[in-house]
Amino acid sequence: MSLPLADRETTLPLARLVARRHRALGERLGEPLARGARPGPFPGSRRGHGMDFDDLRPYVAGDDARHIDWRTSARRNAVHTRLYREEKDHPVTVVVDLRATMFTGSSRLRAVCAGETAADLLWRAASGGHRTGLVTLRERGLGFSRPAHGTRGALDGCRVLAEAFNEARRQAGPPASYPPPGGTDGSLSAPTLDRMLDELLHASGRQGASILASGLDDPGDALQAALRRHALARALAIVQIRDPLERDSLPVGRYRYRGQAGPTTVTLDRRSRQRVSDSLALIQSRKQQLCDEAGVLLIDADTAPAEIIGRLRERGLLA
Repeated sequence: MSLPLADRETTLPLARLVARRHRALGERLGEPLARGARPGPFPGSRRGHGMDFDDLRPYVAGDDARHIDWRTSARRNAVHTRLYREEKDHPVTVVVDLRATMFTGSSRLRAVCAGETAADLLWRAASGGHRTGLVTLRERGLGFSRPAHGTRGALDGCRVLAEAFNEARRQAGPPASYPPPGGTDGSLSAPTLDRMLDELLHASGRQGASILASGLDDPGDALQAALRRHALARALAIVQIRDPLERDSLPVGRYRYRGQAGPTTVTLDRRSRQRVSDSLALIQSRKQQLCDEAGVLLIDADTAPAEIIGRLRERGLLA
């Protein structure tokens, strides 16, 4: 029995996440195989944790201390890390933003879109031979699934995602209850995206390439620096989740909404609508520039699935 439309746009049951496996596998048919996608005694085209030395770069937080090149570090008076050409394993970590602001939307919750996107990426990565894992970004911090190859890794990621979504949805409450970026009393602060990315970077274990599904809300003052640190340590891409009203302004008319000050009526004429559209375009342009300067791939979630996968493959995040 199918769920009512309202439930489909506001809930994310495990059965739906698992069912998206067929969509991901269907889209994979006919794709050429990439080198090094599956475990085996041959070199891949990406840097990883094999035995073939590839390059040196300055050490960044999160690097494996076993790969520090002490001779080069001493000679250059700065710690350097050895990079190796991948031989067997290429882990992929799908990161999904489930902070309170993602539980908003004009027609569906953006958190639902982020979750479905994450599930598609999990199944696609698993079918490509990657060791897959899932990380959730929430008000209380990070949540992790157990990375594994094949169906086991994707299934555990879907399970963690469904459970985290349900709990985050209960805790999100109405938008008026969201804590401001600076905290309610100056002593507490909301988990900004820059802080959460740094926390993810410092998390233990091999996470491999990271693909983040997020609306990029509440980025923090140091998001660009956090993106650079993350991208320097491991490949990073962002699939941006945007509500239709974040792309196009509302049609001309009068609108009533309920905010923190109570019911309000606003009139949107042609001139004000154009100003809103220009502001939205400027915000998106700044986000694109921020990611470009940090060396991070930014893709809109509304992009055709085949194009999303193609761009991730081009950047070496997926096989």
